Amino acid sequence: MNNTEILEFGYTNWRGEYAVRRAIPLRIELKESHWHGPGLHYIMVALDVDKQEERDFLLIDMGLKSTG
Repeated sequence: MNNTEILEFGYTNWRGEYAVRRAIPLRIELKESHWHGPGLHYIMVALDVDKQEERDFLLIDMGLKSTG
């Protein structure tokens, strides 16, 4: 895994919990999500580096990494 492939970003999950996440983006999809409510959402499908799992990240819930 090359560090230049890793995207580090702030993310607020469906429970409202904020954390800094590290992931390798695989693709962007427009789809429905069980976790994010009804309707279509733009979602980044990515390999979560810390959990070593493919995960969905709602683009609207991604933000800048907190610096302090």
